[in-house]
Amino acid sequence: MQAYIKTAAAFRTAYDRKVLDYEITLESLESLPSSVTLLGGDIPRELAGGWLWMADSLFLIAEVSPGEGMTTLQLQSPLDAFSRPRIYEPPAEGTTLGEFVIGELADGWRDLTDTVYALPYLELEAEDSIDFVPPTVDDQGFYVLSTYLRTARQDHGLELRFAPDGDALRITARGAVTGSHTLIAGDGHTELASNTFSRTAVAKVTTVQPVDTGEVDEEGQKIFRTDVTDWYLGLDGSVSSQEPAGRASGSWSVVTVAAKNDAEEAARGVFGKNTETHKVEFWTDFRPGLLDDFRLRLPSGAAFEGQVQAVRKVRGDRRWLCQAGTWPVTLTDKVRKSSGGSAGGGGRSGGSSAQIYAIGDIFITTRAGDPAQLLGYGAWTRIEGCYLYCADQSIPAGTHGGESSHALTAEELPSTVQVVDPTELYITGTGSGSAHNGVASWQGGQSPATGPLGSGTPIPLKPRCFAVYVWLRKA
Repeated sequence: MQAYIKTAAAFRTAYDRKVLDYEITLESLESLPSSVTLLGGDIPRELAGGWLWMADSLFLIAEVSPGEGMTTLQLQSPLDAFSRPRIYEPPAEGTTLGEFVIGELADGWRDLTDTVYALPYLELEAEDSIDFVPPTVDDQGFYVLSTYLRTARQDHGLELRFAPDGDALRITARGAVTGSHTLIAGDGHTELASNTFSRTAVAKVTTVQPVDTGEVDEEGQKIFRTDVTDWYLGLDGSVSSQEPAGRASGSWSVVTVAAKNDAEEAARGVFGKNTETHKVEFWTDFRPGLLDDFRLRLPSGAAFEGQVQAVRKVRGDRRWLCQAGTWPVTLTDKVRKSSGGSAGGGGRSGGSSAQIYAIGDIFITTRAGDPAQLLGYGAWTRIEGCYLYCADQSIPAGTHGGESSHALTAEELPSTVQVVDPTELYITGTGSGSAHNGVASWQGGQSPATGPLGSGTPIPLKPRCFAVYVWLRKA
C-alpha cells in the first residue's frame, strides 16, 4: 500500500512512500486517532498540518516522528482541519444544510485574504436537499464547524466526501446513504472483539446547607440553621424535591452547599455528571457504512442493536473493525436530545431544548437578526432607542420611562441674579430738589428691560454609548 503526503499550503504531493504499518480510522462520529508508519526516516516534521491520502481515505497529519529508516505519522479526521471557531451568521432563507457548510468552508478557509492560512485548492460543491439546522453557539456567538459537521452527519444525514484531484481537493456535501445488517458473532463472517458497559449514575442527592436565621447570639454572631433537602431525578430528566412517580435508578449522593449558593442548582450539577456507555466492537469481512443499522447476535444469545459509529482498519487483518454503542454522554446531553434538541441546534446551549433565555429575558448582541434565527427558539420583540435601567418603584421592570431630550422649565433653572441687557437700560421720571447734577432724587419711571439667554432648544440626554441590539423574549 502506498501513502501520499500533501502539503497544507498547496496540496502538492511532497512524498510518496510505502506503508509499513498502520491502524487507521476510516470513518467515525468521534475524533478518533490514527497512525501510520512509512518507509524512510527523512520526512520533515514541518509537514504536520498537511494531508495524507491512503486506502482511498484522507487524513489530517497531526504529528510527524522521523526514525531510523521509517517515519510514524499521527493522524486525525480531515474534519479536524476545520476546527477554528467562527461567528455564526444565519444564512439566506431556503439554504440547505450542505450549502451552509460549503459556504462556511469557502468563507472561512478557501477564500481567506490571509494567504498563510488560506486553502485555495478547495473545490466545493453541495448536492443535498437537507433542511438547514443552525449550529450550537457559545455565549460569544461562536461555533466550531468540525463539531457541527459530526452532528450534521449523525442527526441529519449530511456527509462530506473528500477526493483529491491532482493539486485540488474536492469536498462534496451530500445526503448519506445507510444500510441495515443482521450479524451473528462467530459465524465466520463476524467476530466479537469486545463488549463493555459502564455506568456512573446518581439518582438522589441530599443537600446540606447552612441558612442565616436573621438572629444573633449573645456575642453578636449570626445564628445559622442547617437545611437538609432530598432531590430526586426523574426518568424524564426532571429534578424535584418531591419524589416523582418515575424515579431514575442510581446511587445516593450527599453534598454540602454554601449558604450563598442555590441548593437545587447544586443538586442539578451532581445529576448532570451522570454518564452511561455501552460499547461493542466487532470484526466483519465486509465494510459497513457509518451509521448503518445492525443487529448483532452475541455468543451469549443476547442481541445488541445499534448503529456503526466508527470503522477502522488494522494492518495484517483483511477485515474491518467496527465500533458501535453509546459513547459516554452526560445526563444533560441526554435530556437535551430527548426534549427535541440536538447538538447541532440553534440555541446557545444546544438548540430548542436548551433554552437558557426564558420568557421575559433580555438578549443582547451586536449581530443583526431575530434571536429566533440566531438561537432557534422563542418569539422576540426588539427594544429600540432607549437604555436599560435597573427597575425600582418609579419604573417597574418591563415598562418604559425617561426621555431622550428635555427642555428646561423656569422652575428648573438655577437660582441666580436677573441679567439686564445694558443697551436697554434707561431711567425715566420727574426730578425734585437739587443735588448731584442738580437732581436730588427720581420718582416714577419703568422697570429695566430684560431679554432671553437662549433659544429654548431641548437638551439631549444621550451620554457616550456603544450600540447593541436588545431583544425581549415574549413567548
